[in-house]
Amino acid sequence: MRGLNSKELFATSIIITSYMKKFLILVTAPLLLFVYTCRGQELPDDFREMSINKKVKEYEDIFDLTSPLSSYLTITYLRINGNVITLGEASSQKIKYDFPKANVPEVEVSQKEKEHLLNTTIEKILVYKDSVAGVITDDNLIRWLSFENGQWLNAGEGYGRDDA
Repeated sequence: MRGLNSKELFATSIIITSYMKKFLILVTAPLLLFVYTCRGQELPDDFREMSINKKVKEYEDIFDLTSPLSSYLTITYLRINGNVITLGEASSQKIKYDFPKANVPEVEVSQKEKEHLLNTTIEKILVYKDSVAGVITDDNLIRWLSFENGQWLNAGEGYGRDDA
């Protein structure tokens, strides 16, 4: 096995640095977001906060991944409609493998779940360096979004603070 020359080492370090930067943004941004929202402190300059305070059902069911709000609504309506294939297409590369690729029927979503999702209030959206966003809802959930290739994509969901 031969060693890497200086150009190969440089190229490898650029690739590793790029992956480390993405990893740090995806790990540290949510952590900072959680800490600041829990303590009610002002956000650092790298964050933007948008107050929404509207229910999902107040918006149209359209497919639009151009902003964190429109992407959240798209993802929520895809869930309401049970469209898991399209939900996978609207998801980050990091979680895309969790969704079926083709030839899968839509998932049956109960009326109770549909009503719950439609009546969910979007409280606010926090955006970190225009690369990661967290949509905070009234049921203490945070929908994570990742900006990839010009689109805000589903990056998963997690629980927020318990004092909301």
